[in-house]
Amino acid sequence: ESEKESIRQAVQAAELRGEEASRQAADEARAEARKAADVELADARNEAMRRLDEERSRLEAQMNRNAVEAKEKLRVVESSVVDLDKSLAESTARAADAEGLSEKLRSDLEAAAAAAANEAQRAKAAEAGVARATAERDAAAQRADAA
Repeated sequence: ESEKESIRQAVQAAELRGEEASRQAADEARAEARKAADVELADARNEAMRRLDEERSRLEAQMNRNAVEAKEKLRVVESSVVDLDKSLAESTARAADAEGLSEKLRSDLEAAAAAAANEAQRAKAAEAGVARATAERDAAAQRADAA
């Protein structure tokens, strides 16, 4: 029976060693899995960073292109504003010239009307003078005939 007990103890010791070896193998497997997961996580993190850098670079390039386009559009608008300002200044000058010309024409017309009125007065006075002279001549002729 002591042989049975020895066998039983040997079996029990073997089972304990098997459990320990199994636990150790499981621990090693978990450690390996953790290492592999850490490597995979680091690779994924690196890939994500690389993609973020690429996207940031692409967005920066697009922003730079947009800024250049916006500056060009602004330059065109500013040029158009300058042209419109010049055109407005020219139109304003032409309007002022036309207004001045209109004022001069009005003044000239008023002067011409006054001169025409003066001429009309002189013509009336001359006509009256001619009528007086004619009447005096006729009266003198009648006196001469009567004498």
